[in-house]
Amino acid sequence: MDVTAVRHPAVAAEPPVDGEPGSAAEPTRRRPPWVVPVVVGVIVRLLHWAVISPNWVPRSDARQYVDLARSLAAGRGFVASFPGEALHPTAFRPPLYPFLLSLPMRLSGPDALWPGRLLAVGIGAALIVVTVAYARRIAGDRAGLVAGLVVAVTPSLIANDTVTMTESLGLLLMMGVLLSVLEDRFVLAGALSGLLMLTRPNAYLVVLVVVVVAVRSVGWRRAAAAFGVSVAVVAPWALRNAVEVGTPKLVTSDGFTLAAMYGPPAIESGGFMDPTVSSWYRDHGVWALQDDEAAWSDHLTGLAVDGIREEPTSVLRRAASGAATMLEVPGFQAFEAEYVDGRDPRFRDATLFTFPLLVLAGTAGVVLRIRDRRTWPALAVVAGFVALSLVTVSVPRLRGPFDLLMAIGVGYLAAWWTSRGRAGAASVGSARASASAVAPADYEQGSGS
Repeated sequence: MDVTAVRHPAVAAEPPVDGEPGSAAEPTRRRPPWVVPVVVGVIVRLLHWAVISPNWVPRSDARQYVDLARSLAAGRGFVASFPGEALHPTAFRPPLYPFLLSLPMRLSGPDALWPGRLLAVGIGAALIVVTVAYARRIAGDRAGLVAGLVVAVTPSLIANDTVTMTESLGLLLMMGVLLSVLEDRFVLAGALSGLLMLTRPNAYLVVLVVVVVAVRSVGWRRAAAAFGVSVAVVAPWALRNAVEVGTPKLVTSDGFTLAAMYGPPAIESGGFMDPTVSSWYRDHGVWALQDDEAAWSDHLTGLAVDGIREEPTSVLRRAASGAATMLEVPGFQAFEAEYVDGRDPRFRDATLFTFPLLVLAGTAGVVLRIRDRRTWPALAVVAGFVALSLVTVSVPRLRGPFDLLMAIGVGYLAAWWTSRGRAGAASVGSARASASAVAPADYEQGSGS
């Protein structure tokens, strides 16, 4: 009788990879892996709302989204007085988030802010769910769980998820696109990328990534279908703008943003110069165009292009200072923008130490997975968003795609560390099994001599 078969029946079996059938993580599937991260994330966001920013009042961008939602809820349509004084059909802001924000306002009334803030918390919770699913598909249960927990407690993402801004919705749609691409559901990816363009108009790079990946993965027919669906999603809004605003562009804010960074006053000062505030634009007749939103935007775009042509190095300087601002390097912190965006300076200062830790761990995890081509679309999408932010507006709230990628990278790192520990344990177990298998045979030979 074989002694080793009795004494060591399963020694040779190696532990399965985390998340695969038969793994140690399989029994926990009775509880979906996103439950704990979502519970933690919702609790943390509600605490931030109640303790850090209970009396938050929308300003600037957040105020405009609230006003648009109120107008929609009241049945007046997508109208605003900005940048002029008279109420008019506008395309200065993308439409999807104000439409969503108007839904709870129809029930609660236009003056209450809590429905909008609660909507933001809900969007943040949904982002955690999709992030867990994405990281889990790439690197297993441990990666999904850790990535979800990191998203749940990352201070910058928490701050975004308690105010009436588009960043949280944009991140949710971005992750939806990436998860759909990962699952070869390119028509869905096209639809979600169209919705993303109605939330963040500079997301056309995401559509390009979807099409390129689809061509390489499933052929040009399905890639064309994904592109066609994306165009179909944005086409009604473009047509509405062409008829009511005078331009088929998805937004008219591009001219404002470019002029604020590259118009003559901005080139001269080296800072952000609001075209609706700077007296230079008043003195040069630009304010007179504000009643025609499309013409005003086109004129501002022309001024910015002229400024870049006259001083092309200004783009490099903006990118360098933008990187420092986005990374919150001392001396480059955007305190005024942070205040306007509703971020509490005490909370930011108390939690700022977590950012370099997130970057170090996240970068390590991303590098460990760099050979996995499934991760490349996310890298391309995030790189596109970051690059555009660096040369335009690079305040910390716009760093969301990068922070999210770093959170996923921490998940990858945790999965790698776990598999490394299991591999070591399996190696030790195999060595002990070999020693145990040899010992009885030696004993029997010694007894018979």
